Amino acid sequence: MDKDSFWRLLHIIQDHLPSTGENRSRGAVPNGPISHAARLSMALRIAAGGDPLDIASNHGVNDDEPMTSFWSVVDAIHQSSQLDIKFPTSHEEQEKIAEEFKNKSDIDICYCVGAIDGIL
Repeated sequence: MDKDSFWRLLHIIQDHLPSTGENRSRGAVPNGPISHAARLSMALRIAAGGDPLDIASNHGVNDDEPMTSFWSVVDAIHQSSQLDIKFPTSHEEQEKIAEEFKNKSDIDICYCVGAIDGIL
């Protein structure tokens, strides 16, 4: 993921992420606040197969925080309507999208209206 994509994704989901801990009623966060950018960074590294202990060490957080951040980001993505996956409802729209998909494919994939996980 390039930097622009990272910051665009963060902008979309940040309102759905848990508090950074900066405004705690019980006083300061013992080890400092965890920024939304750090949460997203940890979650992406987990999704890419990173070791939670290495990620925790690299981000300077408790060992359980990478997995907590991962699930917080997953929940934020699910709550962000801008990231909803919507299947085209009309046959004409399906054909148009399938043709666009085919045009982007080097191997002429026909009758496909999208891919959730993959590279063309």
